Amino acid sequence: MPDEHEVVQVIERAERWMGAQRWFGDKSRALTGLGVEEFVDLDGDVGNAALAIVRCTFDSGDDARYYVPVSWHDGSDAPSIRDALSDKRFLGWFFSGFRENRTIDRGGQWRWSRHDGDGKVLDGIDVHHSRALDVEQSNSSALFDNRIMLKVFRRLQPGINPDLEVTRYLAESGGFSHVPALFGTMEGEFGDQRYVLAVLQAFVPNRGDCWGWFGSLLRGLTESDLETAVDAIGLLGQRTGEMHVALARPTDDPAFAPTVIDAGYAEQTLDRVRRELDETIAMVRQSASDAGDTDALEAGLRDRLASADALVGTLCIRIHGDYHLGQVLRTLDNDYAIIDFEGEPSRPIEQRREKFPPLRDVAGMLRSIGYAAGSIRLEQLDRHRLDLVGTWERQARDAYLARYRSVIDASGLPLGPGDAESFDSALHILEIEKSLYEARYELNNRPDWLEIPLSALRHLAGGNPM
Repeated sequence: MPDEHEVVQVIERAERWMGAQRWFGDKSRALTGLGVEEFVDLDGDVGNAALAIVRCTFDSGDDARYYVPVSWHDGSDAPSIRDALSDKRFLGWFFSGFRENRTIDRGGQWRWSRHDGDGKVLDGIDVHHSRALDVEQSNSSALFDNRIMLKVFRRLQPGINPDLEVTRYLAESGGFSHVPALFGTMEGEFGDQRYVLAVLQAFVPNRGDCWGWFGSLLRGLTESDLETAVDAIGLLGQRTGEMHVALARPTDDPAFAPTVIDAGYAEQTLDRVRRELDETIAMVRQSASDAGDTDALEAGLRDRLASADALVGTLCIRIHGDYHLGQVLRTLDNDYAIIDFEGEPSRPIEQRREKFPPLRDVAGMLRSIGYAAGSIRLEQLDRHRLDLVGTWERQARDAYLARYRSVIDASGLPLGPGDAESFDSALHILEIEKSLYEARYELNNRPDWLEIPLSALRHLAGGNPM
């Protein structure tokens, strides 16, 4: 049976295995080496399994750390590692850590903590009914007894994890119930660095995320379905407004206390979007042959970015930060649960914990609605179906904004400009910013989809919402 040293050596030679994992978030860089920084052999607890923190080096850029629980087969002279989350025995042991408030002191400290109050929830779970879920990209998940979900964070950054922080705040403040309840956390403390390694949450029975759900709905859309499909987006606008109101309430917690946007912040926002415009237009020119169209696009967008004064006097709050249809579950009762408050995982935690205008989330969801319609158009459906999808997109946008504004207006909180013209002006800038990001992403990753954000930018350059 291999000893700890041999297993560590296998991990440190497993660049190909690491790079092939779905959760590995650095596939755009060449992986040049692995080093195991923390390692706990669990032989006495769960057989051939271990917890590891692995440092990855690349041909460019900074190193990255990943949380990599591994297991291997008995009797192998040269062990072949695999992801331990695929092992039911390991999952049962991992879950029991939350029940026990387990702590392992080996090298650093690995600490499980339960958050289910009287213990009735976790103690009632049958861990023999567990399975890994193939539903996420940057993290990993497992389901226990069809009631509790474990989320394991893979790419690690020291500090306060915003997904845990925001979800816990919303649940404990009692202001918004459309997030999964929190039942446990696992943390690692190594030297002077602390990492959130996993969270245990309620499983929300669902019909899938809204990207897939609305995509299926739009592919089969008929005139009789149109009103239902529009109303469904309207409800999402209402839930978005309720989430922002809950995050904007006065609090003594400095991490969540709202701030007021002044002229300096508004000008910084405008400068940032102008820089992104310069970068995006340069990339488009390198890839496109129609320079005249690009010139007109750039001129129109610059005209639309004349001022961000409409944001002055509104609030900056903690927001979702990476808000789109894939981050929302369609529940079995035809409502929504909002998930994954991590923000953009590639950004440093400090940036992901910043406060922003809530209209940034709104712009992200509106663009996601546009992408849902745009992706259907790429499938070359018949003209009648395409016209229906276009009608849905326009009406869905209006319904989303109407329900969102009704909630924030009723709250009395300045979550956006009060009059319609200023509201549209502020939202316009943030939609341009999001569409510019999308254009750069598609140029680098999916050139065949570039027309979706370019079409949006053309409408925005003309002063139109879509």
